[in-house]
Amino acid sequence: RVRYETADEYAGLLRAMEDTIEPEFRTKAPEGDPIIQLAEPFDGVDNSYLITPLLADFIQNLGFRVVTLIGRNSGPKFGNSVSDVISALDIKPIRGNSDLAGPKPPFGYFVHQANLSRAIDRWVEIRKQTIKRPFLSTLERFLNPTKAKILIVSAFHPPYTEKMITVAERAGYSGAIVLRNGLEGGMAFPLVDRPVKILASVQQCEGDYLREELEMLPSQLLGFDVKTDEKLTQPSVEENARLIREYQEKDTSGNDNFDNRVKISCNGIKKAIDWVCSFSIV
Repeated sequence: RVRYETADEYAGLLRAMEDTIEPEFRTKAPEGDPIIQLAEPFDGVDNSYLITPLLADFIQNLGFRVVTLIGRNSGPKFGNSVSDVISALDIKPIRGNSDLAGPKPPFGYFVHQANLSRAIDRWVEIRKQTIKRPFLSTLERFLNPTKAKILIVSAFHPPYTEKMITVAERAGYSGAIVLRNGLEGGMAFPLVDRPVKILASVQQCEGDYLREELEMLPSQLLGFDVKTDEKLTQPSVEENARLIREYQEKDTSGNDNFDNRVKISCNGIKKAIDWVCSFSIV
């Protein structure tokens, strides 16, 4: 489990997982904009709408290609996941790195674990029967088939943030961004004034890493206070997909809470990306 394993143990486990990657994802990605990888927890959200495809769309407009890792839900939650949302959007995951050629799709590229590593995907049914969250729930988000320069992930518990940054550094990412206090442990920012903390890391010329903690208040990112945040009951994945499509096409979904969440999340993540990129790693 993430609270017990050492950095060396995690590095070894991740290398073993990398050895199972399918040949289609071992080839060099086609030339193009630098790649940023996103990875939300695969067990999804229970009380909110996901905005991950819109984050990808926003980041791509900054001059990047965005790859989002997705996979089957092994629990412990069984909410709506990014995999569910892209299915509702009728988006197909890529089949290999060669699919990164050509014009960028609006929401970026999605790599499904079943295509990336059949060996890891086979563990999903076993993991549903375990009581505690195993190391796979963390490390499956750090695999880097397209050789992305920057990784953006989220952490639920405070002690996990530094461990996850260390895993990203040991995995060879030039830059890493770990977001904490996001909605339901994900990347979406809350609307009420609970500070979102981001730990960012960037590799220096000498090979070592420099870290910086950024703290952001939603009201500062949005420009005004929101008194309450919505908590949904059994949110519809179809409605989630509709909101994403509407926002992408019209810059508004008609749902103020959803729109405000997209805006502050994009603004906050851009600040972290700007800090990492100020060191000329891409």
